[in-house]
Amino acid sequence: MVDYVTAIKRPYTDLKSLVIGFIVSIVPLVNLLNTGFALLSAKNTMNGQAEVADWMSQIVEIVKKSLGVVIIGFVYMLIPLIIIFVGAGSIITTIIASTASGLSQQQMMTAITTGGPIMAIGGLLAVIAAYILPSAMMAYISTGFGSAFSVGTVFKKAFKIKYLVAWLVAFVIAFVYSIIGAILIAIPVLGWIILSGLTSYCLSITMYTIFAETYKEL
Repeated sequence: MVDYVTAIKRPYTDLKSLVIGFIVSIVPLVNLLNTGFALLSAKNTMNGQAEVADWMSQIVEIVKKSLGVVIIGFVYMLIPLIIIFVGAGSIITTIIASTASGLSQQQMMTAITTGGPIMAIGGLLAVIAAYILPSAMMAYISTGFGSAFSVGTVFKKAFKIKYLVAWLVAFVIAFVYSIIGAILIAIPVLGWIILSGLTSYCLSITMYTIFAETYKEL
């Protein structure tokens, strides 16, 4: 059974890692390392270890896992993004072509009704990809990079009730973090630093811990 309370507390159990994670989170691009760190921590979870990963001794592996996350995320989102761009391109092209003769309301509606549904399909596929991605990430740290693209295994686990429940709980936790973040933004400079740390470091560890525990039970 997934221990959601422990997953929420986990980012705060190691002060040194927390501080490093917060520092990393405020540097653009470098903050991607937090995802790799969270994945390694999730791997510890799968191996029955309560400790988070170690920044110093595992930095090379953290970098590798972070790059893996970027590649896997890109591959899963590629088709949805292409479809969205095609739809947007259709709308923009129609508008540009009609502007020369004066864009009428009917032409605007034609552009939207032509490209809009295509964008909607792309958006739906993007949501599905976002839903499946945690399963792919768990397969990645469980049995290797290629496993993230093992459609049979990844999809089979992603469409089980336990996974859906974990995803919804993770979504709610992310929503709560966003509310906290909206409050913290009012604090000049410091608010953004704390918000970056919470969303880049703490939230990623909590979410991947939840999915790691879920993945073991699927």
